[in-house]
Amino acid sequence: MNNYTIDQLINIQQIKQLLETHVQISGIPCGLMDNDANIIVGVGLQQVCTQYLWEHPGSFARCWRNDPEIKQALENFTGDLFECRCQNGMINIAMPIIVDREHLGVFFSGQFFYDDQQPDLAWFQQQAKELDFDPESYLAAVRQVPLFSRTYVDNTMRFLHQLVQLLAETGYTNLQRQRELEERRQQELLFRESEKKFRTLAENSPDNIARYDTGCRMIYVNPRLAQTLGIPVTDLLGKTPLGKTTDGERYEYQEKIEQVLVTGENAEIDIILPDSGEGKRHHNIRFVAERGTDGAISGVLAIGRDITERKQAEQERLANLHFLSCMERINRAIQLSTDLEQMMSDVLDVVLSIFDCDRAYLLYPCDPDAKSWQIPMERTTVGYPGSKDVELAAASNDWIAKKLRLLLYSNGALRLGIGTPFPLSGDLVDQLGIKNILATAIYPKVNQPWEFGIHQCTHIRTWSPAEKHLFQEIGRRLTDGMTSLLIQRNLQESERRYRMVFENSPVSIWEEDFSGIKLFFNQLRAEGIDNLEEYLDLHPEQISICAALVKVINVNQATLALHGATDRQGLLEGLIKTFTPESLMTFRQELLALWQGRTRMQLDSTVKTLSGELRQVTVYVSVCPGYEDTLGKCVVSLVDITDRKSAEQELREKQQHLNDLLLELTLSEERERRRIAVDLHDTLGQDLTLTRMKLGTLHKTPLSSDQGTLVSDIKLLTDSSINRVRSLTRLLCPAVLDGAGLEAALKWLARQIETDYHLQIAFHDDLQEKQVGKELQIELYNSVRELLINIAKHAGTSTACLSVYREADTLAIRVEDDGVGFDVATVLYSPSTEGFGLFTIRRRIIYIGGVFQITSKQGSGTEVAINVPLAKQAPPDTTTGEQP
Repeated sequence: MNNYTIDQLINIQQIKQLLETHVQISGIPCGLMDNDANIIVGVGLQQVCTQYLWEHPGSFARCWRNDPEIKQALENFTGDLFECRCQNGMINIAMPIIVDREHLGVFFSGQFFYDDQQPDLAWFQQQAKELDFDPESYLAAVRQVPLFSRTYVDNTMRFLHQLVQLLAETGYTNLQRQRELEERRQQELLFRESEKKFRTLAENSPDNIARYDTGCRMIYVNPRLAQTLGIPVTDLLGKTPLGKTTDGERYEYQEKIEQVLVTGENAEIDIILPDSGEGKRHHNIRFVAERGTDGAISGVLAIGRDITERKQAEQERLANLHFLSCMERINRAIQLSTDLEQMMSDVLDVVLSIFDCDRAYLLYPCDPDAKSWQIPMERTTVGYPGSKDVELAAASNDWIAKKLRLLLYSNGALRLGIGTPFPLSGDLVDQLGIKNILATAIYPKVNQPWEFGIHQCTHIRTWSPAEKHLFQEIGRRLTDGMTSLLIQRNLQESERRYRMVFENSPVSIWEEDFSGIKLFFNQLRAEGIDNLEEYLDLHPEQISICAALVKVINVNQATLALHGATDRQGLLEGLIKTFTPESLMTFRQELLALWQGRTRMQLDSTVKTLSGELRQVTVYVSVCPGYEDTLGKCVVSLVDITDRKSAEQELREKQQHLNDLLLELTLSEERERRRIAVDLHDTLGQDLTLTRMKLGTLHKTPLSSDQGTLVSDIKLLTDSSINRVRSLTRLLCPAVLDGAGLEAALKWLARQIETDYHLQIAFHDDLQEKQVGKELQIELYNSVRELLINIAKHAGTSTACLSVYREADTLAIRVEDDGVGFDVATVLYSPSTEGFGLFTIRRRIIYIGGVFQITSKQGSGTEVAINVPLAKQAPPDTTTGEQP
């Protein structure tokens, strides 16, 4: 049916007029619906439906057109008349319109009542009440519904249904005929268009096209074929391919045409046609049967295409397949062996087979300056000796050197011997019977180049470019295989040497796998942790857990000796006994270093032997190259430094003892200076004072002029001595220190240094109480004096600053200058003669419980900070005395 609709098959307006006439005659309402229950035509429909029941949503839903059961029954109905009473009480008759076994619509009648079944007005009155209709007008509409006998309705509806059905089928037939005519016209148009396109395509096609009638005569030739054959079109038309000749290809060509004419099946043939100026070219011809409108074979269409390039590509493909097949054999020979000599032997066997030569060989080294050479591997065919079968001198000569030099400077494989610019000569050629050589230099990435070559002994041999290319590629692949195995051999040798060093090293060496640590790191980073140090502070137990993640691969004999173990198994079983708190903290530092991406680290630690003896060690950790991402292989070395640490500790104790002795000597000197100052004041000072008094008495007695002059001179000398004793006493132990305290003494000292050394000193005192013992005051006073004198002598400045103040529970003294400065580490911690004073001051301050710090940089001045605790009290000073 092609999905026709009812309104396409019949004239709706004509049907409407027909039904209107019929209703006027019969009085039976009727109409036409589509498959979706939409009324296309309705005539004589009653007001009870159009104005009431179809207008109210509730009653319209109960209409027979909307009743699912009625619709389903009507869809499956195969009879003529389908009678139903809707839920609204109306009688309807439906008749399906079926054309070509397809349901196109429904012809229906209604609304009416049968005369033998009068309407129940009481029921309709109740219905009006339920639907809120006006009872009187609704019942009036019900009374207007016509009454008919069943026979009358049945006969009338059958007639109308057959009439509508006939109109629909007639419309369908007419429509089908119209479509057939239209399709025929379209086919004719398509045929003409196709013929036109064929002509256009054929005339402009790069293919050779010809058409033959049933007598094998040409009835069409396109320009391309005429050009290919070099014959005008007019001379070809009406001729058969064979003509009067008996050419083999023409005979086969015409035979194919005749075959298609008989069988109607397509045929194909490859032929060679001459091409003016370009020689002969390959063509593929396809023969296709042409048929008339009656289906009978009317001729043959021949389409020929130039396949010369395809043939050449096919030849290249075959050559490539041969190349790939040969390389596959070479690859197999290389990959199936892990022994260098076996691999070279297998490859040379394959080379003999591929090139059908008499000898294949590898010579080493390919170095024209080498004194000698050797042939580590060669393979020969039966009947041809190898270099080991004849006595050949391995010493180089001019011919061999020239050949090797030529190979090194060549970009590809070279043919040597008969028919080449490089003839063969020497005992090697004569004894091996060589006529031609194909050789190339190959360059494994280990040691020197090699010569790879083949010999042809049976006849003079010329190798094609394709064979040379294949030979060169085999050389490259052989180079790769030799490189791998040579490297493997060297690695094995290196491994052997490493194992020998490993086992015999006096240093403890551990081979360990830290890949578990790497996985642990990855897990932490996935959880968003980026600070391992903080994480381990919060979870210290993870250090031991991480230690358990490290796998010990191997240890050497020195490791067993360091830990007092008899064998490796015993060490690993008792490994936990070797841990100390210090070694766990060292392992923590290793984890932090690895987290930061470091691959080398050095740390000092303490381990234990299996018997519990402590050993001081220096730990060296190295991540092996190539394992940076996985940490799968690490080398940990433990250097036993117990004896060195003991010696260093002993040295430090002796140094401390010397420092204590030096400090005690310095303090003794201070006490001696104080005693001397007291002695100078109490003895020599008093004696000089008494002398001056007696000289004054003598001066009052009558004396001669010379005597008076002598007494005056003696008095002057005595006064000068008294002043010197007083100055010396003040420097050794200033009286102001006893009387006014440390701050006043330091202020006095600043003024005295200004006078003696012309150094301007700014003095600052915070005037807070700063109680320190008498001995501390003397030490601080002398230390500041030495610092100020150092500034005056060495700082290269004329100004300085001295500050005294209280800082929490300490007395703070700052001595500053803007002089030339110095390197603190050099002067203070490696004291020379120039820095010994600062070294001594530092030791004295530390001895009395203080802190001594120097901040200085060359060219930026110096600041010395001294802090001593105020609570520290020195022993009471029992020495007293006045200064003159």
